[in-house]
Amino acid sequence: MSFSNHSFIKLPALVSNGMILQQDSTVHIWGWYDGNDETISLSTDWSDSISKSKINGNFWDFNVRIPEVDHIFHSLRIFTSDDSVEINGILFGEVWFAGGQSNMEMKMKGYWRAPVDGSNREIAEASSFPEIRMFTVERNASLVYQEYFSGKWETASPSTLVNWSATSWFFAKHLYNSLRIPVGVIVASWGGSTIEAWMPKEDVQCFDDINFKSLEQFDGTQQTVSMNAPYLMYYGMFKPITKYTVKGILFYQGESNVGRHKSYSSKLQKLVLRWRDDFGIGDIPFYFVEITPYVYDPRQNGMGIFGALLREAQFKAQSLIPNSQMICTNDLVGEWEKDSIHPSQKEPVGERLAWCALSRDYGLESVCCTYPYLKEAKFNSGSDKVEISFVNSPGAPQLWTDFTNATGGKNDPHVMYYLLSQLSGVVGFEVAGDDKVFHQARIVGLGENPSSFIVSSSEVSSPVAVRYCFHDFSVGNLINQRGMPTIPFRTDSW
Repeated sequence: MSFSNHSFIKLPALVSNGMILQQDSTVHIWGWYDGNDETISLSTDWSDSISKSKINGNFWDFNVRIPEVDHIFHSLRIFTSDDSVEINGILFGEVWFAGGQSNMEMKMKGYWRAPVDGSNREIAEASSFPEIRMFTVERNASLVYQEYFSGKWETASPSTLVNWSATSWFFAKHLYNSLRIPVGVIVASWGGSTIEAWMPKEDVQCFDDINFKSLEQFDGTQQTVSMNAPYLMYYGMFKPITKYTVKGILFYQGESNVGRHKSYSSKLQKLVLRWRDDFGIGDIPFYFVEITPYVYDPRQNGMGIFGALLREAQFKAQSLIPNSQMICTNDLVGEWEKDSIHPSQKEPVGERLAWCALSRDYGLESVCCTYPYLKEAKFNSGSDKVEISFVNSPGAPQLWTDFTNATGGKNDPHVMYYLLSQLSGVVGFEVAGDDKVFHQARIVGLGENPSSFIVSSSEVSSPVAVRYCFHDFSVGNLINQRGMPTIPFRTDSW
């Protein structure tokens, strides 16, 4: 439990010195009062008016209009006849919430034998970004809703950044570098937590694969928290902060749900519906991270598919959730990291999340934030070839006549050689026949349009299914003209 230590007025930890308030919006300022007054007042240095709020029990709140960003430190004052609180160092900017499990929680200093690429440079140069601030919600598990939570706003510096969420930092940094607007991120994450841990009781009861017995050992302490337990983080860490006004939501979770992929899309859909309802600001953006390749079962040496099935469920979820986007991470793991569930490349993850926000929410439509995904696979009986076509990113040539690298298009043998040579090193494709045994395949020809091509394997005479990087650990390298990696897929349901 944490709140300001005043005689009668108590504030949540988020409403404190150094906070960033969502610019050009109406935000909530709330708290509690233990004195005798029936009303409480609020004044700000950006308005001449004084607001008054009736105290309900001991709770009060204000709706405060925030101007557009001005890069000036502001202050506000909350007062009654017997107490007064002043909050200083306030900035107007863009505020995002970031939640999830250990890959969202992973600090800039990294984990043992799991470093964050470039962390030392980032930490050393952090003071160059005084308008980036982060609030890390301290771990707190609860069976019931908690009003109070702990944490504090911190400004980027070498001493603070070392303990910040790396993914959240890189998101904030790239957002700031593009917009030059103060950025605040509120982070609530817990390593190993399942998606059910971030949902309320009434929502998880809709599913038949919840381990409610895992709650029996919980006695209110962190040491007795089971990572399979539902709703503990929702009540203790998420719900309490939702009175604070944010622009959107970032989510990096899924590893702990591998093996229970069948319900994941529906759970993520329900989680987003609930979170948006809790924030009460409408269908705010929801951008989430595809889990990266990892060897979930050492006995299968990365060739299992439970991780791939969870990624498939994540991809499906974005079609169920309005105003959402999954970022692909299939290319962001090195071979040496196949047994590390905490890949070191956190900057591209944060950067790709920022690209989503910049393109979809901040008017930078020329910034690409979409990834090639399977449109269609054509199988011809008696043929050893499969033609695969993709939904590509905006700006990709739609017809061969649009292809400008050379005249003649697909019918020009020089163009054919050039394009096929570019694709010769692509890995990750497999085809299978009626025996359902997959064999490695390679690109052997060009398709009907620039976003299609033909794959084949000498070991499969008549393929009926094709997959791309559909294993626990299969790192792809098929990218489009904007450098965006292709989302793994399968055409079968085996």
